[in-house]
Amino acid sequence: MSRAGRKRKTGKRERNGRILRERGIDPSAVAAQLPHRTADVYWLDLRRAIPIEKRHDAKAEHPLGRLNLVGAVSDAQYDAGCRFRDEVIRYRRVLDIRKERQSVAGFGQPQASTPKELDDQRAVEIMREYMAAFEAIGSRTAQAAIKHIVILERELEPSLFGHLTFGLKNLIVHYDLTS
Repeated sequence: MSRAGRKRKTGKRERNGRILRERGIDPSAVAAQLPHRTADVYWLDLRRAIPIEKRHDAKAEHPLGRLNLVGAVSDAQYDAGCRFRDEVIRYRRVLDIRKERQSVAGFGQPQASTPKELDDQRAVEIMREYMAAFEAIGSRTAQAAIKHIVILERELEPSLFGHLTFGLKNLIVHYDLTS
């Protein structure tokens, strides 16, 4: 005896009678396979892979964080680098506020003045804090290494790793992060 209506689709079913749905892509598996999380980290002529259990850590998104995850950079050095990055962001914001905006038409006429987010005294204080931190890094090579990895977020050549750690140690002293 046949049933009325459409034929039933073949396949495994849930307890309620519906066909089992296909599972979507697992976001955790995709995140673990991203190139910056699976690539080896180079430092001091060594190659180290980020441990599998630490690939979901937010630090794996940033070159300095990856160095921290493989043990090349201490937590204090990582914190000093992050504080310097925040100083640079504030410094750039101050510089951007000071610029005169161009019109949309591009005829060189300034737009209506934008309200200042910071008073002049606070802007000068931010600029001084940045300059003091930048000078505390030390040598030009250390400044370039920190700029390269912390600000520009690019991988560092292994030959410059010593300059990076030198600059980060100076930033630890500058920010008084020693425990």
